[in-house]
Amino acid sequence: MKQTSFSLSRPGSSSWDRILMTLLLAGFLAGLNACRKEGKDNDEPEPKPEAGKLQVSFPPGTISFSLVDSAVISLQPAGSAQPARIIMGRTNKWLQADLAGLANGNWTARLTIYTHSAATGSSIGMNYALTKELVVPADRDKGLNIDGPTGRVSHQWKPSVVIPNADRSVVLTVPLDLTDPLLDLQLADAGRWEYAYFEKNAYRKEGQTEHPVTGHFVECEGECLPAGTLANNRLAFAQMAEDIGRLPHNRGELFGMLLGKNSNDDLTFFYKYDID
Repeated sequence: MKQTSFSLSRPGSSSWDRILMTLLLAGFLAGLNACRKEGKDNDEPEPKPEAGKLQVSFPPGTISFSLVDSAVISLQPAGSAQPARIIMGRTNKWLQADLAGLANGNWTARLTIYTHSAATGSSIGMNYALTKELVVPADRDKGLNIDGPTGRVSHQWKPSVVIPNADRSVVLTVPLDLTDPLLDLQLADAGRWEYAYFEKNAYRKEGQTEHPVTGHFVECEGECLPAGTLANNRLAFAQMAEDIGRLPHNRGELFGMLLGKNSNDDLTFFYKYDID
């Protein structure tokens, strides 16, 4: 897998004609980008913590509970490499997990909420991840309530965009925080593809003008794709994550393409968003 930083240039490729057409198509996709929206159904009073339960509530200012598809919690005791994975239940307008069976000690809870887009017809989703340390029996006995995600990049719940193709045989997940280097490309049939290219760009928006700040791309071809090199790759955008920390920015952009051995399979990914 090749990793390269850049400003305004694009990489060369033997598939350049197809890449050029894909880049032109991306311009049209910009207008179809799904927006993160706060819900208007979050007017219920915030629930009180229930003994033995960990719950996630959705008070005003958080995302709409109606967008939540599912949530999971991974509970890992200190010193153990074997976490327990629990699907969180839905109760009224919050999520809940049972802590009653946890043994005394220190635990790490990793929560992930999966949502769909508020835009009609959009297949783009989001997931929001939060890590919280628990002390049992204290936290178990009194119960815990955590406010849900706001959708903001700077919030404690870290958002990632999830972009599938039509039959979900390809699913791309990328964190919106540009200091997070993760890229996760899941392919049901890796042998179907011959080239992948993904880039992340940062901008500083002032009024109606966007100024490029920095960008970074990764590309993968040949055996790189069947080998799963871009699956849950936690170093894919490591250089950008290092660079962006010292550069003021308030807009992010994700662009990607996947070229198939059959050109009819070619896919384009595009997502642009505010960073606040």
